[in-house]
Amino acid sequence: MLPNAHDLRSFVEISKAENLSRAAERLGTSQPALTQAVKRLETSMGQSLLVRSKSGVKLTRAGQRLVRESRELLAKWEQLVSETARDENEIRGRYTLGIHPSVALYTLDHFLPELLQAYSELQIDLVHDLSRKITESVISFQVDFGIVVNPAQHPDLVILELFKDEVRFFTSKKKTPMNDPQSNEKVLILEPSLNQAQDVYNKSQKKGLNFKRSLSSSNLEVIARLTSNGAGLGILPSRVAKKEDPTLMPLENSPVFKDSICLVYRHDFLKSEAARTMTKWIAERLKGMK
Repeated sequence: MLPNAHDLRSFVEISKAENLSRAAERLGTSQPALTQAVKRLETSMGQSLLVRSKSGVKLTRAGQRLVRESRELLAKWEQLVSETARDENEIRGRYTLGIHPSVALYTLDHFLPELLQAYSELQIDLVHDLSRKITESVISFQVDFGIVVNPAQHPDLVILELFKDEVRFFTSKKKTPMNDPQSNEKVLILEPSLNQAQDVYNKSQKKGLNFKRSLSSSNLEVIARLTSNGAGLGILPSRVAKKEDPTLMPLENSPVFKDSICLVYRHDFLKSEAARTMTKWIAERLKGMK
């Protein structure tokens, strides 16, 4: 069992006073309370820490060592408490932002460079993954906050919608048999782990849009580039398509999946001034983004 800071402080004061009654008076507590504190420390250490006599108390060798180490431990603890309090009240500290890499490419430049320039003591680490994994990481305290797509509701989460997007089929101005909806040679290009892409694909099949072949990629920018070059019909978020190639065109009568891009964080995240500033900064610059 680890000793607590209160017991260590009490023991240090006992070592100074060399008397339980005087130490209790200085600490504003009772002598029995100090006796219990010493017993807890002796149980934790597995050794006697004091030798009692009619004139007071003396430290054993183990007690002398505990006093030396306690002073250092308590000093470090006070420093930690002080620095933590400063982090809570100043725009400083290290935070982790989770965001899908494709979402990062069209959002981060709207707020991050300016934010880092404004607050030189602020450090932000970026973590890139699928939105549902980022959301899980926020819930499990592995990531501080995230910008994610279609987050699931959770009692520990605050979800603030920033803007909308659409996932659908896109095609290139460069016409080939592989991207011609009427061709028997057309190719499907998609990111198969995205639920939105699977939803759009399944709906397209019901409409009779069938493909001879499919090409999968875990990178939406690669899908956009291949679509731009006529390699097939790509399923893409509109913002990714337009970011990669503004000439990409939505396929006529394509099924559409509505996306909601949100800022997510735990309810307790806003305890620090830095967290409150960052979330407000992001919301002001991304909310309703065109």
